[in-house]
This record gives sequence, structure tokens and C-alpha cells, in this order.
Amino acid sequence: MAKERRILALNTDPGQLDALIEKCAQLSRKYSAGVTLLYVREERLFDLPIFDQTAGSSMEELHEQLLEHLRARGCEEWAVLAYDNDPVDRAKLEAEREGSFLIVSDEHEELDELVEKIPAHLLILKKGLSHRYERVFLALDSAASGEEGLDTVLDFVGEADISCYMDYQLIVSLSDPTLDPVVGAMTPDVLMEEESEVIDLRRNAFEQLCKAKGLRGRFELGEHGLVDDILERSREAEPDLLALIAEDPDTLMAEAAKEIAQRSKEDFLLVYNRLVER
Repeated sequence: MAKERRILALNTDPGQLDALIEKCAQLSRKYSAGVTLLYVREERLFDLPIFDQTAGSSMEELHEQLLEHLRARGCEEWAVLAYDNDPVDRAKLEAEREGSFLIVSDEHEELDELVEKIPAHLLILKKGLSHRYERVFLALDSAASGEEGLDTVLDFVGEADISCYMDYQLIVSLSDPTLDPVVGAMTPDVLMEEESEVIDLRRNAFEQLCKAKGLRGRFELGEHGLVDDILERSREAEPDLLALIAEDPDTLMAEAAKEIAQRSKEDFLLVYNRLVER
């Protein structure tokens, strides 16, 4: 018998709970997946507007209130966990225990740590948004990320209008005195000449991928670093969802995702083409 697919819904702010429930219920139906709601009550959260007088509630009482809240919204089959503090570590342990294929989180202060510690597909719902995706800005690690990772994103967003982007970063100068002084003194023109073949290969692979999938694509040489370049191009596209595909959790794109997750104004999706154990 096949193991049930699981979605882990991480909630740290009761004010964002209903939006999280609605989105995870939609995804549960789409993927025929079970959902575990993980609510983590942090010490600084004393005002819980959805529940009556829960600031002083025991974990058992809070657990029952969460179950009642889900039952009222037609989510009777969800599993519920409630803990105090350490939302990222709690989510990591539960995702590993269940083998969650997707983690959906509300917006909180530890999003960078969430990206760093949990090498799984991750959706972050930003406050006050509809969480319905009509326009998607998608940045790729490489054309190789267009295998399983791209298919995962395309399935996730459905009929949305997608703009694909690939940013090839040139290191203009290296000032580390332990490095080869010739390399450290390279000018942009020299770097361009040295890397032109690689750049052409990357560009051609990206353009072929976009053509094969029927997607609009933009390839450019980065000028301000991966994070700033992606965020700037995303703002120009005005998407509902900013999506990244990283080849695996140890690439530059995965590293950039930690900051982009915090700074993006729209919902954020991180998908890995290849998951590895950490």
C-alpha cells in the first residue's frame, strides 16, 4: 500500500491561521495529501484573537481548540500538534518524521532558518494576500533545474502566467590576498572572455527549456548579486508568487533563498530539483 503524501502546515500567528488552513485544504485536495497542522505558541504571543482566553491554556486545551477550529471548517481528518517555542526545529522534526513533501508556513521572523534547516519544498504565505496565483515569477538555478523541479512548479501553479528568469553571476574582482593575484585582478572584460563559452551554454540551455515548455524567459548577467537581481526583476513582473528552483539545498540559489524568503512581498515558493539529506 502506497504511503500517504503529507503536507505540514506551520502556524505561529493565529491571525494567519485561517488563510493557512484555506490554502492547505486546497493543496490537500489537489495532491490527495494528508495535512498536519503544527501550531507553535511562542512566549511573546499573548494575544490570540481566534481563540478565547488561550494565552493561559494548557497544550491539551489548545489542541482541542485547534481541532474544533478545523472541524468547523470541514478539515476533520487533519492531524494537529501544538507546542511552545522553537517553530523551525519543531517543523524540522515533524517533517522528517512524516516525510512531508511540502511545508506551508505563515510569515514569521525565522523564515531564513526555515529555509536553511529543512531541505524540502516550501511555500510561505505572506500576510494580507489572497494566495491565489495568476502571475508567477520563476527564477531557475540552471536549465538542469528544469527537470523535476520545473514540472513541480508548473503543476503547483496550474494555469498561471509564468515569467522565467535565469541570472548568471559574474564575480568582477576577488580581493582575497590568499587567492591568485592574476585571478584577483581580472576585469569584467577578461571575465567575460574567459566565461563566454559557459555563458553561451547556459543561455542556450535556458532558452531551449523555455521554448520546450512554452514559457517566456529572460537570461541576463547579474550585476548586483543573486538576491538583489531576483528581487528587482520580480518587482518589475508584479507577480502573486515568487518561485525559486534550486538544483539542491547546497547551491547558490538555495543560499539566496534564505534572504529572498524574508524580503519578498509576495508569496514565496522554493522547490528543489534534487533533495539531499542534511
